[in-house]
Amino acid sequence: MEITCCVLYYKYSLHGLPADSDEYGYTLSQIHLRSARRIQNLCDTNKGFYVKAGQFVAAARQVPREYSSTLSSLQDQISFKRLKTQRAANNFKSNKLAKFPYVYWDFACKKVLTMEFCEGHKIDDLEYLKRMGINPLEVAKTLIDVFAEMIFVHGFLHGDPHPGNILVSPDRHNGFSLVILDHGIYKQLPEEFRKSYCHLWEALIRLDSQKIQHLGETFGVGKYARYFPVIFTGRTINSVRCIQIEDEYQIHSAEGNSGYYGVHKLRG
Repeated sequence: MEITCCVLYYKYSLHGLPADSDEYGYTLSQIHLRSARRIQNLCDTNKGFYVKAGQFVAAARQVPREYSSTLSSLQDQISFKRLKTQRAANNFKSNKLAKFPYVYWDFACKKVLTMEFCEGHKIDDLEYLKRMGINPLEVAKTLIDVFAEMIFVHGFLHGDPHPGNILVSPDRHNGFSLVILDHGIYKQLPEEFRKSYCHLWEALIRLDSQKIQHLGETFGVGKYARYFPVIFTGRTINSVRCIQIEDEYQIHSAEGNSGYYGVHKLRG
């Protein structure tokens, strides 16, 4: 809506003005400034990706000066990035397979975030994994574990996990570790949602149709909750194969031996 308003404002305000007139140049500058402020407000309101996009525009040389100067204030959002980086690192301080680069606070400011250099290659570089003798399946499992912990335990989720932001780094003790980069976009899950989502996955694993339906009401999807098992697990709500005795045993064993895999611990 904001972008549409900006486009219409350009068309309406410049209509009928000669392109080579002083009035056209002055009016265009004022439109640039007003539109830049609207976009700045849009980025501040929506945060996350919008702030990142605004920072990109502010740094571009091709945009009018009114845009670059106005949107440059979004660069100050790096202070929030520092706090997110520290919080994420604290959440995983006991996890030896996930590494968050250390921030050198004495060398950081509003526009510069100085972090330690971490060796590694992008997580989808299979040739590198093969060369280093690292099992891709173990890497994939660790990645799932890390993000499961973010979702189910901490409720603080990295919002931009593409291969360029996740490195595989050799580790002489554990074989490898995952280096998580770029902490500008995080999603804080409401505590009640986090717990309900944990309950949902417990119900999906056990194919507990009544509980799935109840949680569907909680999530606002009503009768469509019956499709949750298909969407999340590939099984229908009436699947012949429910959880088997050996699976049940593994779940109960995990509840007693894991820091976060146990269902009761996921629920919080």
